[in-house]
Amino acid sequence: MTALAQGHPGLIASVRAPFVSARARLERFPLSILQLGMRVGIGGVFFKSGLLKINSWEFAVKLFQDEYKVPLLDPVLAAQVTAFVELTVPVFLFLGLATR
Repeated sequence: MTALAQGHPGLIASVRAPFVSARARLERFPLSILQLGMRVGIGGVFFKSGLLKINSWEFAVKLFQDEYKVPLLDPVLAAQVTAFVELTVPVFLFLGLATR
């Protein structure tokens, strides 16, 4: 314990209390719904990124040519593979496939 906490034992309890009560409330909530929300949130980011690549295709290819500089793949092929993955894998995440 720090010197401040030793001098004020109620300080730790008052700081810890909101976290303990929040944890107790979250334990009553179904874990599967929390996991679904997290999967949708993360999958949505990748899906939007894939849509952005499709909507501005020339810019996406230019990024792979100039910025990313993928060594073994043609920039157009790299952009196609990336767009495909970013549009299909989130669907698996939404459904919960291959998440374990």
